[in-house]
Amino acid sequence: MAGALIGKNFIRIPGSLNDKVAIVLEPAYQTLGIPCHFNRFVSTTLHLWQCGLVESSKSKLYVAIKKNVNEVDLEDVAGGSFASDGKSLYVIADLNKDGTAGDLYRISVSSSKIGKPEKYDTDVTGRGLTITDGKVLYFKDYKKNAGDLYCNKKKVDSDVYAYSINYCKDTKQIFYMTDYNSDKEIGTLKVSKNGGKAKKIQDDVYDPVVLPNGYVLYLYDYSTKYSKGDLYLYKGGKPVKLDEEVSVVLSVN
Repeated sequence: MAGALIGKNFIRIPGSLNDKVAIVLEPAYQTLGIPCHFNRFVSTTLHLWQCGLVESSKSKLYVAIKKNVNEVDLEDVAGGSFASDGKSLYVIADLNKDGTAGDLYRISVSSSKIGKPEKYDTDVTGRGLTITDGKVLYFKDYKKNAGDLYCNKKKVDSDVYAYSINYCKDTKQIFYMTDYNSDKEIGTLKVSKNGGKAKKIQDDVYDPVVLPNGYVLYLYDYSTKYSKGDLYLYKGGKPVKLDEEVSVVLSVN
């Protein structure tokens, strides 16, 4: 996302609230040439932008609310995410020596300023942070795209594949895969209600698709050589086989 440098460290974002909202970076983005993570929350009252320098040991974070620029009192910021209501910002900072994990902070956000960072948890990885529907999802002990999944400070499961997480807002369920085999692209499909005790749905699942009502379509006994498998439907009980030799499950919104 391109922006124009105005002043020493300000970047104005085109099309944002009549160009009155700015990202503030230190050091300047154009000087470093370092990629940035942008995360936007928009409502009728707040227009916020946040940016974290992802490859700088001296990165800082600023939040611009309309014309007010607020510096976040944290060092070594790895990234962050706004809550869906825009009233909180969660930031990972104070990274360890190898930069793989840090402390997770919660920052309150009002219509004109931000609050003091409050430590939420420790040893949190910079990947997989998701804030949705009042739930804070994040990883610890993260290695090779998998780790321990947490929900609101409570451990949900281990060896969770980070790119498999799907949250169903209507049913308050978290769907995910463990024991993921990247060569075969299959894993054990599980579900957790509100971050509670996990339930196994089936092993060796390929390409699950979570529907808005909490049902899940997925392929089982899938062959990467022939690109075919058996289609199953999960509705909360025992999965039901729907068809054979299915190549792909399409999600239509």
